[in-house]
Amino acid sequence: MEMNYNDIFQFPNRCLLNKRLTKVFFTKNFDLTSSEKKILNTHVTKMEWFASIKPSNSNIPKFEDDLYVFDEIQLMTCKISSAADKIVKTVAELFHKYIPYPIVLVIEDDSHWTLSTSSKRVNQNDRSKRTIERLYISSPISVEAVNKSVEEFKSTLPFPQLNKTNLMTVYQEYVDAMIQLQSYHLTGVFNGERTHRSNEDLEHLLRIETIQTELISLKSQLKKETQLNSRVSINMEIQRRKQDIENIKNTLIQ
Repeated sequence: MEMNYNDIFQFPNRCLLNKRLTKVFFTKNFDLTSSEKKILNTHVTKMEWFASIKPSNSNIPKFEDDLYVFDEIQLMTCKISSAADKIVKTVAELFHKYIPYPIVLVIEDDSHWTLSTSSKRVNQNDRSKRTIERLYISSPISVEAVNKSVEEFKSTLPFPQLNKTNLMTVYQEYVDAMIQLQSYHLTGVFNGERTHRSNEDLEHLLRIETIQTELISLKSQLKKETQLNSRVSINMEIQRRKQDIENIKNTLIQ
């Protein structure tokens, strides 16, 4: 099912490009890894440079300091043959790593779409390059299914309602929405009113990721442990970690 993403993003016509991106653009201009080349050639079926937001077509000032540059924001789409996690992650990295602009990326297959943004800072050794601080990738969103929380997430994306102080604040709106969407995948609730607390919520999400990693290690220890007292102790620690996650989820919902 074909989607018109401007029904969601609502960019002004002057920002729309609708330009086809070719695989040659990546293979000729960038030194791709073998994994990136394989996924690009095997699983990517269509790429489009959908829109570009810059001072000349939006009247929004650029932002630049020693660490960050927001002189243009690009919205791009990429259609893939399989929405396997590894493929989606590699495709997201392909765009965010090699294209220096802040990118809002839609990755889609026939029935779902995934949104990706990133936090990138200027490479201090080469200001033409960027270093990814954090990559945000949503879980697949069904093209057809109606979900109240997903609809609330989509309602935060239209261009007319974004903070247009400068291009950094515009892009931060997309990042904040992604953080709340990640929170939704954990809690089942999309809380658009918490976007102003996204940095705090990101810390909560990172803490949950850390605890989940600890849980994997503890469960591995439990399988190997033969002493009853040690098994009981590990089990109690697992339950404490699970309760910590539930407490953080409750905080995200409030």
